[in-house]
Amino acid sequence: MKGEPASRPRPRPVVPGRGWLLVALFLFLIGCLSPLHGQGQYSFRSWQSEDGLPVNNVRSIVQSTEGHLWIATAECVASFDGVEFERVPQHPGFPYPHSGDNRLFATAGEIVWFSSARGGLLQITDGVPSIIWPDGPAGSPPVTQVMDHPGGGVVARRGAEVWIIRPDGVTRVEKPDDDILKMLGDDLTTRASKGRIGIDGTPGRLVDRGASVWSVSADGALTVTSPEGVRRSMTMKRVSQDSHVTELLEDREGNIWVATALNGLGLFREDRVEVVNAAAGLSEGAVLAVIEDSRGKVWLGNRRGGVDRIIDGK
Repeated sequence: MKGEPASRPRPRPVVPGRGWLLVALFLFLIGCLSPLHGQGQYSFRSWQSEDGLPVNNVRSIVQSTEGHLWIATAECVASFDGVEFERVPQHPGFPYPHSGDNRLFATAGEIVWFSSARGGLLQITDGVPSIIWPDGPAGSPPVTQVMDHPGGGVVARRGAEVWIIRPDGVTRVEKPDDDILKMLGDDLTTRASKGRIGIDGTPGRLVDRGASVWSVSADGALTVTSPEGVRRSMTMKRVSQDSHVTELLEDREGNIWVATALNGLGLFREDRVEVVNAAAGLSEGAVLAVIEDSRGKVWLGNRRGGVDRIIDGK
């Protein structure tokens, strides 16, 4: 693998076959150890710098296969096990990008991947980072897909390039075969239901279970196109027209969550549209990341408010 891993005083091994125990413990602890706030039909638990989060500016959140949350902040990447946050040490050959659209991916074996806006890629194994690609010059295409390969290692797409990454090296696939093309296509289909398939790697389009397409324009406007091709703009009461959409999510109940950079969340249900903002109990109104975990709980990453988890809001 390219690059030497940064040293770390306390590596965290994962015990095979006990992933469900880690998930159960994680879910129990986050219900007991964090502050609860909110009003009306929404309640939230929040974690901020005073709770151990490295910094309150959160860019991306992903859940690993073992159930931990991994959080990309403006300062570093950190893992959360329900009790404490643990920082990933900075690799000396990879200056951490404090700005730009940085993304996290998770693959088997508790491996997490950090993709920078300028084409850089870090592999984080047991909390220790190794460089796959350093940051390139401005305008370099970012890594937009990372997925497990059935033959071992992972497949990654960077711009128009396809690569296979294994412990013994990184190989470019000049002419991807049908199996790899199918993997890439299936991954895009999965990501389409999570609002994370913008052409440059940023969230930009969501295909809901009814086959309607939710699209975010370059200026952050939201539109929905039905399977019949009928297109309409989506608006939320009490949300300013210049409130840039940052991420989209369809949860397991079919609700559409729309994160915005100014006015919190828009929640589109079958029979109504709701706005979930600071007045409803959110840490703040600038939501940069929204995910649903393996138990159906919705997590938010905020520009200045750390991490929120929505407890209820039926």
